[in-house]
Amino acid sequence: MQIVIVEDGVVTSIAVDGDERREDPARLVEAMMVRQELQKALDMTGKRYATILRLRHGLNPERPGQCLTLEQVGRRLRISRERVRQLEEQALLRLRRIVNRMGLISVPEFRSF
Repeated sequence: MQIVIVEDGVVTSIAVDGDERREDPARLVEAMMVRQELQKALDMTGKRYATILRLRHGLNPERPGQCLTLEQVGRRLRISRERVRQLEEQALLRLRRIVNRMGLISVPEFRSF
């Protein structure tokens, strides 16, 4: 069974097995803190990049969990799906650098030559 908690536009899903055991509260708090940090990192990428990432990866607070295709995002932003793909790639690179700087994860930097 899944329990979904929505707080300030942040969605947290908790799996509960058939025995109705409760999820560890510390783990729930940790998941919520990671989501908040992710939202901060997304905001730091820039408005356009954050919008694309939220729509593509189901992080949109208005429709949590709903992932849109490149074409759907393109129609919404009035750009081609290829341009959405390019911007998403740039946004993911920016996000990777930001979360690395924030200390959330350690990701090696890749340089293209």
